[in-house]
Amino acid sequence: MLDFTIQNVLIAAGDDYATVDVQIVDGALALAKPLVEKLAGGIAAISPNLQVIGTAIDGKNKLLLPGFFNAHTHSSEMWQRGIMSVFPLELWLSELYDFAPLDPEQVYLSALGTAVETLLSGGTSVVDHLVLIPGLELETIAIATRAYREVGIRAFIAPLIQDESLTAGMPSGELTQTHEPYFRSTAATLVIIERR
Repeated sequence: MLDFTIQNVLIAAGDDYATVDVQIVDGALALAKPLVEKLAGGIAAISPNLQVIGTAIDGKNKLLLPGFFNAHTHSSEMWQRGIMSVFPLELWLSELYDFAPLDPEQVYLSALGTAVETLLSGGTSVVDHLVLIPGLELETIAIATRAYREVGIRAFIAPLIQDESLTAGMPSGELTQTHEPYFRSTAATLVIIERR
């Protein structure tokens, strides 16, 4: 069991702040106004001068906030840090996808790194616009899911799907452009994902 009490911590209280103690108890009745629900664990009490349950944590001069939600990330971009050129958006994107991980182990490590970085920056949930490995779409999702579960973070995986090459979306002026057909249409990719 992981029980602890955060003592003398600041919390937002209306238009002000209050200094309180917060008891976190594994398997506690968590406070959820207006309902009290039985949860796997949670906040058991919030009040000044509570009895310490479990480990005492000094919250003096600290602000207690709920976990943040990273609503837009691409775990595949963990590999691009420090190697990308400084270009205008369209050119930057074209270079970005040249470095997307297309190896299952890299996908796993990218999601693992994204999960850890999110937790270390105060996040408890993430939406990952995951780049799918062509021909291994379901396996790519399963690999990223495994990494997020192992870290224990809530994750929503929203696969990045495109059915046109990046250059097909760039303005061409009066020039005629030809583009190679993309690997698979969006509709065909969705059929693969929805079959599961």
